[in-house]
Amino acid sequence: MHRWDRILLCAVSTVATGLVVCPGAQAVMFTVRPGTVFAKKPSYRAADRLSIEAIDTVVEGPALEQKDKFCLYNLFDRQGKALTPKRAWIPCYSIDKMFLTP
Repeated sequence: MHRWDRILLCAVSTVATGLVVCPGAQAVMFTVRPGTVFAKKPSYRAADRLSIEAIDTVVEGPALEQKDKFCLYNLFDRQGKALTPKRAWIPCYSIDKMFLTP
């Protein structure tokens, strides 16, 4: 089963049962809030920021790592293709909604 199939199965299972039970799922994709800061390091410093648009980006959860208020995520476009850079730090509260592929 492909990653996107597992994600869709998890979403359908969650809606159908009302429980977060994801058989065989490894990750879930989320949109991020508008204005989200993407950074090379866990900081708000302008020197660490990456020029990535939140509207075009989804992240794969759960976070790979957490430092203070920042979480490290794998980045993808809305078609599920990995972005360059492949990972970025964002404020952990920036996660928005579960994203289902088109």
